[in-house]
Amino acid sequence: MTTEIQVHSVRASAGTEILHLDESDFVERPCPICGEADASILLSMVCAGSRTSVESAFCERCEHRYHRKMPSADWVASYYADDWDRGKSAPYSFMRRWREQLKAHPKWGRPYNAFRSVVRGEDEHFRYLRGLLEGITDGRGGYLLPNSDVRRVLEIGCGYGDKLLLFRRLGFSVVGQEANATRAALCRRLGIPVMEHDVAVEGELDRAGPFDLIFSTHVLEHVTNTVEHLKGFARLLREGGYVFIEVPDFWQGEGLIRQTHGIAHCQTFTAHSLVDLLRRVGLQPVRVAADTNLYVVARKLSTGEGLGGPAFSASGSPEALLQPFAGWAQKETGPCRITYDPARLEVERISDGEKLKTLAQNFSVRQFPTRDSLDVSVRLSAPEVKFPVRFLYDGASPPIWVKRQ
Repeated sequence: MTTEIQVHSVRASAGTEILHLDESDFVERPCPICGEADASILLSMVCAGSRTSVESAFCERCEHRYHRKMPSADWVASYYADDWDRGKSAPYSFMRRWREQLKAHPKWGRPYNAFRSVVRGEDEHFRYLRGLLEGITDGRGGYLLPNSDVRRVLEIGCGYGDKLLLFRRLGFSVVGQEANATRAALCRRLGIPVMEHDVAVEGELDRAGPFDLIFSTHVLEHVTNTVEHLKGFARLLREGGYVFIEVPDFWQGEGLIRQTHGIAHCQTFTAHSLVDLLRRVGLQPVRVAADTNLYVVARKLSTGEGLGGPAFSASGSPEALLQPFAGWAQKETGPCRITYDPARLEVERISDGEKLKTLAQNFSVRQFPTRDSLDVSVRLSAPEVKFPVRFLYDGASPPIWVKRQ
């Protein structure tokens, strides 16, 4: 039994491109956490003719969502290195470089940063980091002292370098790792040392380490060699050093449409799967928080220490992903338009504009400037919406969605 969603048209948000790849560009893979496929269920697939492109699965053993079929690791590596960011949105302006020099100036930096904080509020790139790293790097709280041993910081996937610039202004020694050449070049123009190879590969980063803190925000969901990637974290950390990871939360952060079509987020974590993964590579989680994202702080154990405490308990069923289609899909509604962004989804009947369903994330406070929409018809082979969900396109070549900047 399946649920079939016939896609009539797609209106993708700015920066999203729809590609059609050859079948030879795709590979199938097991769960990236446990390396097995026997405990996985198929959630959804993108179909056209007799072919599929992306297939999304859920490992019930690891409580982890992943692409069981997707473009190959070589294709993905080339995409991030050359096509992910082509410099169209990169902030290369003279004014930005001038502001960063002013912020770091030994005489004028402190008054300028204080004035900017009053006018614009606390720097958005550090607001949540400060709370989650309390007692590790900053120590503004009334009962947690800063850890003076944490001075050398590595960011994995440092992007345009904003967070590393902030750490550097606060007195930390910083290094970045970035897969995209455009972003790495910008960081170097701002004086940040950046390495472009993967952390799983021994080389320049090893010579620059060991590090006291490694942090990674919205990177791990893009990585195909997940276990080896985090083993690189553990190798580059000193004993007793810390890792901070932020990723989208499976339960709140992404819906089925985005997970199925987009190849960028090749996996989505739950607290259970992320904590289990960290423990597998010898990193002890010490702090976990969740909203639309997951935030985990872990510590590298010293020689002789054992992993303490149980793994994070499993928390639910992937059936929650079917919620956007429940109810209205069982009715003879005719073609409908599904419009969504990371925070909100709406279903509207095209014939008369009636709103059939509205879903909003509990923790979302952001307004997103762009939204995607699909015009669809739903066919059910059972009284209720069931997995797998098949997104059906006309033609012989099913699409994938990629982001370019």
